[in-house]
Amino acid sequence: MSKTKIAIVVATNPSIWQSCRIITPNIDKCYRHIRDQSKGSIELEYFNYHNDQSELELLDEVKRTAAWSPDIVVFMDHQPHPLAFLNHFKDLAKATVRYVFHVYGDFTLFTTDWLSVGHMIPNSKCQFIAASNKQVELISSFMENPDNVFYCPFPVDTERFYFDPKQRKQARKDLGIKDDEHVFLYTGRLSPQKRTVDLIRGFVSAFKDSKKPPLLIFAGGFDHLGVPYLGQYLSSNEYQSNIYQLLSNLPENLKARVHYIGSLDPEELVSYYMAGDTFVSLSLHNDEDYGMSPIESLLCGSRAILTDWAGYGSFAIDREFCELVPVEFTNHRLTYDLKLFIDLLKRNEQAGIQNDEVRKQIHDVYTEKFSIAAGCKIIENIILKGSCDFKGFSNKLMTMSALFKSNPYSPFGHSRLPLAYNSFYEDIYAPYFRPTQK
Repeated sequence: MSKTKIAIVVATNPSIWQSCRIITPNIDKCYRHIRDQSKGSIELEYFNYHNDQSELELLDEVKRTAAWSPDIVVFMDHQPHPLAFLNHFKDLAKATVRYVFHVYGDFTLFTTDWLSVGHMIPNSKCQFIAASNKQVELISSFMENPDNVFYCPFPVDTERFYFDPKQRKQARKDLGIKDDEHVFLYTGRLSPQKRTVDLIRGFVSAFKDSKKPPLLIFAGGFDHLGVPYLGQYLSSNEYQSNIYQLLSNLPENLKARVHYIGSLDPEELVSYYMAGDTFVSLSLHNDEDYGMSPIESLLCGSRAILTDWAGYGSFAIDREFCELVPVEFTNHRLTYDLKLFIDLLKRNEQAGIQNDEVRKQIHDVYTEKFSIAAGCKIIENIILKGSCDFKGFSNKLMTMSALFKSNPYSPFGHSRLPLAYNSFYEDIYAPYFRPTQK
């Protein structure tokens, strides 16, 4: 019986991104499951590739990979970029090797490196796996052959994120939340691109006159990146100060209803997801290719209100459970319907707290598409059905690479309007703000 040999090229040390410390192991579980179910027809071998490797260590690992003679080479994490590995491996690999790249939201930040990869492996067999339908469309626009790009959501461990009525009751009790209190929850980075300030202001607008307002709980670390695409960089603690000032000036009826609780460890996250009723996010982040926090919360049985931006649109498989706020590109700036967001907040609170049966239904709906078991089937179908010839990257990627080279600190900044995007940004990111079809 012939075997398919799959080399997994990934760092043995944890990813530099917190979310990828969850995503990458879950993708790995899919490959291990595929191997275990293959009845010996698939072999996996792991090869260490990390940012702290010396050139000699990297070369040794590349030689070890080539000596194993894999049929498929999988790059599973977003960092290190595959470029350095392929720079050595391309001359040692057998001609029939196929490459599988799991791409992340930072794909557009490394256009120059991807362009170099394209020159290294012309006419190879390649598959690029993106985590959302909109990211598939964005990545496909950079390809001469769009059939090289496939869709597979980042799988979520439903043994960690699930709904349990007893755990929910206990979580709310431990957190001091009353049975009739509606909890709006946000977890993730706090930054201008995540629109945390707008989120709080929207909540204030919705409930400033309420005699019995709901709770807004938000958690996460402050991100000081600003908006690098526009050359907007923040000074240390600037955004944190903005948030604290906003909290100090809340209306009297909301002073005890809006809570920032800092960063949460993985176990605390589950408790808050269990306790929450509606996950909310107004993110317009350039690398929002997916959204681990929203899907984890949905799998714990909460509803969600999200911007119709990038990967978030993929979660609107049932608009009763996940409602989207439209995003537009107007006057060279990204905007969303803040009035609708406020209305959705009010509507969710007025609808009351969903019962256990509904929460279980929400969990089941999202498990079917976003669990590790679902990911196994999708990845197996992608890697075993063959691959398309890689015909290189398109002129669009070349242009974008040139933009980054000529103006690395503000590649998409408008030449005349402050804090506004140029037309090339609109062209590149059009898939991300295009309305999700119902």
